[in-house]
Amino acid sequence: MFEELILEDITKRKLTLFNLLAYLPDDYYSINFLESNLDFSYSRVSYLLELIQQDLDEINQEPTNFITDQGIHYDRSVSYDQYYQYLITRSIPYLLLLSIIYYPQDTLDDFCRKNFLSKASVIRKSKSLNNYFKQFNIKLNISQLKLTGEERMIRIVLYALVWFTSQNANLPDVGLSIDYEKVQNNVDPLFPESRSYSASKQIQLLLDIVYLRVTNGYFLTETATISAYIPTSVELSKDFFGAIVDNDAVLEAEAQFSALLLVITPNFYSEKDPRFYFLEHYLEIEENQATVLFKEFWHFLETTYGFSKYEHRVIYGNTANIIFPITILKKAVPGVLTANNNSNHIQNKYFLELHDSFKVFFRKISKRKNFSWLSEQIALLSIAFALLMFPSWEKLKNNKMINVGLIAESNYLLNQHLINFLDELTFVKLETFTENYSDFDLIIATSSCLFPKECTASTFVFRYSKDNQKQYVALYQMLKEVQNNKTAPRELS
Repeated sequence: MFEELILEDITKRKLTLFNLLAYLPDDYYSINFLESNLDFSYSRVSYLLELIQQDLDEINQEPTNFITDQGIHYDRSVSYDQYYQYLITRSIPYLLLLSIIYYPQDTLDDFCRKNFLSKASVIRKSKSLNNYFKQFNIKLNISQLKLTGEERMIRIVLYALVWFTSQNANLPDVGLSIDYEKVQNNVDPLFPESRSYSASKQIQLLLDIVYLRVTNGYFLTETATISAYIPTSVELSKDFFGAIVDNDAVLEAEAQFSALLLVITPNFYSEKDPRFYFLEHYLEIEENQATVLFKEFWHFLETTYGFSKYEHRVIYGNTANIIFPITILKKAVPGVLTANNNSNHIQNKYFLELHDSFKVFFRKISKRKNFSWLSEQIALLSIAFALLMFPSWEKLKNNKMINVGLIAESNYLLNQHLINFLDELTFVKLETFTENYSDFDLIIATSSCLFPKECTASTFVFRYSKDNQKQYVALYQMLKEVQNNKTAPRELS
């Protein structure tokens, strides 16, 4: 997601070439062949291959038979993801991030000396990172490697950049005095998913960042105007902050921020999540911009689209986890709402329907007094909520089965894969074709010659061939189109 920010152009080209090799059959290939499949010149492909050879040798810690006399041979000993992680964790922007977090006393001179780099190279290659910080009103002093701005946002941005690019790969071990297990035990009752492998790594990274920022003088001195709906416990927070914070105001502000981190992403998965109770209680006793926006938006979803907090509890919780952070910080959390902006779902008709409707809703709210800040977040919020809700909205709209008739040779060996494919689709009722074609929404035949001449139903020809995979994709798209057309558009009440 942050490749454009972290990787240089030449590194992106290496990944493009490596990705091509990963998808090609295991064989030997000439440079001419690779050139013909890429928008690169012969000399560029040759140069990139030499660089990849050097990288593979370093990864494997021994010479790799990549560039051979027979041609280029990718032996799959290093996967695309492994190579991607290798390039990410050796990029200058990523190394700068780790230095800012884990070696806060280092200056640019220190960084260059440790990594055998020139100042000019580091400054040039960190411009995209610097520009990204500016989007969140964060200023990078490149000579001192210091960040200034709203401290909450600085921590969240640092976390997002490291996590979404590397998932904690190759983090430095600087011997922090953090009892991760004790903090984990405090988090468990509030966030059961915290014990999952991924969540525990994310929590560790957040703890590292907060600990190092606080111990180097970058602590929070005031609480935010709006708190998260998770109750703040100053006493519990002492298990983490007790040894590094001796100011009550700082302790309260840091405890409040810790509670916000538990709802910083749409991370509801279970209808039994204990945070539902905290959310409902908070909505009953508090009135602020977050509660007003959440209540009005959910009422809109109930009355316009038929969503219910009892039947759609996970969506209800995740709606809160999108609205609360953006209202508290007055800006979208980096990486959280933008990860799926280029998703293929954006072309789905139900996604588009919700997206356009949500834009109108948030635009109206943004014109109110004290909600003008929302105007800059409308696009991201509309995409995020459309992505969150369109699968359920599609089910609500398309709750009818479609009847499919099959006309095929009487040969089980030929038909079994097609039949199994159709049987696995929950919205398809498959039957053997009868002469009463009006009983069917779609008729599938293995030849166009098998369709009755007077047939008026939708039809699809599935001809057994080596290209079955593309036919299955086309068939699924046809089935969904028939289903969408069968169910008349309606609003739920």
